[in-house]
Formats: sequence, structure tokens, C-alpha cells
Amino acid sequence: MRRMKSLLAFVLAFGLAQVVLADTIDDVEKKLEAAYKKVNATSYKMKMISNIDSGGGNVSKTDMAGTVDYMRKDGKMFMRSDSVMTSESKYSGGEMKMKMNSLMVQDAEFNWTLTEYLEGDMKGQKMATKSKAMPDQTAIVFSKEHFVYKLLPDEKVDGQDCWVIEAIPASDRQAADSGYSKRRLWVRKDNHYTVKREY
Repeated sequence: MRRMKSLLAFVLAFGLAQVVLADTIDDVEKKLEAAYKKVNATSYKMKMISNIDSGGGNVSKTDMAGTVDYMRKDGKMFMRSDSVMTSESKYSGGEMKMKMNSLMVQDAEFNWTLTEYLEGDMKGQKMATKSKAMPDQTAIVFSKEHFVYKLLPDEKVDGQDCWVIEAIPASDRQAADSGYSKRRLWVRKDNHYTVKREY
């Protein structure tokens, strides 16, 4: 009986310790922000696949691949992104195909984007835009006033432990502006990169 009580006490204590040691969304936010501030330069390849079925035969598929180069110098952030995107949409009465190349360059003040349409109805057209630079902070910190963040149970992606973060627009207007009712991000615990997104 004494042994049973000791075992039960150990199990309860271990369980409570796990609860106490579990990450909260605030813990994860602090870890991501601290890791982000340590990065002075990075380069990576990205790939995005999007499949949307709105029902009634309305479907769209988008594939995007490219590279991103990022650097901090003298307290300022610089970034270059080069990508190619293809999309195909089918809807009642027709379909549309498109291929475009985007080059985005950002300094501490501005963001310049050059888009060139390579295939589709807009083939040959080019468009250049200039906008205010994104702030030098993580997406969570940047968008906290627009989204409510929640930490879900950990999962693995490609065998790597990840935090799963859910973001829900804070208002109906924000949901309309963002185009989705919620999104989930899978962030690797070892290198703090977002490796999967679900909208």
C-alpha cells in the first residue's frame, strides 16, 4: 500500500511538473523574438503549395518557389526575395492560368516589388510597387493587435519537433482583410523557422 501511494505521488508530481514546464504562447513568443534578434544574416529556399476548393466546381491551385536573402547591418534590416509562381483556377464557366516572377527588395525604409507576368492573359505586363518596409520583428509581435494567438499541442514535421500556433483574426473586418478565418503555423523548436502553414 505504501509503495502504491509512493508511485501515485510520483506520477502526480511528474504530471504537475510537465504542466508547469509546458510552453505557453507567451513563452514561445519570447523564444522566437530572442532567436530572431540573434540572426544577422540568413538565406533559404522556399516552396509554397496552395489548393483551394470553394465548392461548386470552383477550385484553384498555386505553386510558388524561390529564394530569400536577409541581412542586418548597423541596426537596419535588408532583404531580397526572388520567386516564380504559377496558378490555375477553374470556376463555373471557365478557367484561368497564370505564371509570374516577383522580385522584392527591402531596405530599412521601403519595400520595392517588381512583378512580371510570364504566361496567361497578362503575359508581357510588368508592375512595380513601392511600400513602407515591414518592421524588423517576428510576425507574432507585428500582428498581435490584429490576431489572437493560441498554442496548440506540439507536432512533428519531417521528424522535427514543432510548436503549433493558431492565429484567429481579432475582428470580422480583419478576417475579411486577411481572407481566412484562422491559420496555423508549425514552427521548428530547434531553428525557429516556420516550416508549414495552413489557412
